[in-house]
Amino acid sequence: MAAILPASISSNASGKVLDSTVTGIRNGGLAGPLYGIQHGNAIVGFRSTNQAHSVEVGNTHVTDFQKTGILINGIGLTTNIHDSFVTGVGETLIIGQNGIQVVAARPAR
Repeated sequence: MAAILPASISSNASGKVLDSTVTGIRNGGLAGPLYGIQHGNAIVGFRSTNQAHSVEVGNTHVTDFQKTGILINGIGLTTNIHDSFVTGVGETLIIGQNGIQVVAARPAR
């Protein structure tokens, strides 16, 4: 994948990302420079409705992303992240990256 758009699990839906590699999620794709812009999340699970949903990310390698490798957000969103690796750019003064971020969700397993 080479785009600024995430390999996204649709908003307010259940889904899985399994046996995958997600890379180049930044401005300009694989060749794009790293910016301080606060977008460029590689895998996103988001819930804002009253319905319960689940997200599974397994055996997946996430690398070369702008802001966050895996972002899970929403009360009632059950998450299972396993056997996966998230690799940021390392030490940089350009942007604070997040490897795996779980916000307002049920406890991640």
